[in-house]
Amino acid sequence: MSQSHSLNFDPDFLQAAGPVLAAFAHRPQPQLHEVEVHRTNFDNIIRGLGKDAPKPPVTTTTHRIKARDGATIEVFQVSPEQRKENGAAVVHIHGGGMVSGSADAFVASGIIAATAVASGVDVFTVEYRLAPEHQLDGLVNDCYDALEWLSSNAASLGIDNKRIGLLGESAGGGIAAGVALQARDRALSPPLRKQVLVYPMLDDRNLEADERLVPMALWSYVNNLTGWSALLGKGVPGTDKVNELVKYAVPARVKDLSGLPDTYIDVGQLDIFFEEDLEFVRRLHKAGVQVDLNVYKGMPHAWEIVGGQHTENGKRILAQRIRALQSI
Repeated sequence: MSQSHSLNFDPDFLQAAGPVLAAFAHRPQPQLHEVEVHRTNFDNIIRGLGKDAPKPPVTTTTHRIKARDGATIEVFQVSPEQRKENGAAVVHIHGGGMVSGSADAFVASGIIAATAVASGVDVFTVEYRLAPEHQLDGLVNDCYDALEWLSSNAASLGIDNKRIGLLGESAGGGIAAGVALQARDRALSPPLRKQVLVYPMLDDRNLEADERLVPMALWSYVNNLTGWSALLGKGVPGTDKVNELVKYAVPARVKDLSGLPDTYIDVGQLDIFFEEDLEFVRRLHKAGVQVDLNVYKGMPHAWEIVGGQHTENGKRILAQRIRALQSI
């Protein structure tokens, strides 16, 4: 008797996330190019995570730095109470599809504090400017400028500049990969120690829907086109014009991936970024970059903000990310 196989949510994830997923189903879903709906929905989700969550013991400091175009951007330093002087640090780049989210919301949610306390690493999260108001390589540039500021001022901030890494999830993971490429090309010294990329958004050419994933995609193909269009311009994603417009904003298009720091990547099998992330890992390996890849069956995009963080599998994945940060 043949057994039928199909892609399904992990049962424990589905049980934990079911109520949230049901609520999502009744929420107005953004249509193509509806950036403001994305912003409202995502901000509510992230800030909502902090309502009942415990408040880990941290110190938060707001720094205001100058970007290369003269604009002022904020960087929030979140330090564990039991921090080590002259210890490691990570530049965090939040997700949100290039168009939504904020460092302020991620700090308010307690996500950054929990990461800092669990890892013992200072987290510097960047309030980079969003698309479509800020476009092309601009988002990568804001975050690289924050990295360069941290590296240059590490001693006064109590950080060892030989132990600085990058952490980004979703769009933030793609931006982080772009920052690592720019750091390589600019010969940042000391070089980055590691990049931790959580289901990163890397390739604007991911436009053809895998119909198996559509019912379970917490970040949809329509959302993906909205994000890339805001960053690159409407009608540009998936075309050769991208190569003329950007150098770092689409890491999957960068031909030479050699010289990048050790890389950690994790992605769920039900994530629309699954294939592009695996291809990026394959190319990193070919370029001689050390890679730690973790794939999780039955897990969608952003599983840890809809209840999946409370499952045994979710706790195991989060622990692996923390170990990656502790290796910086």
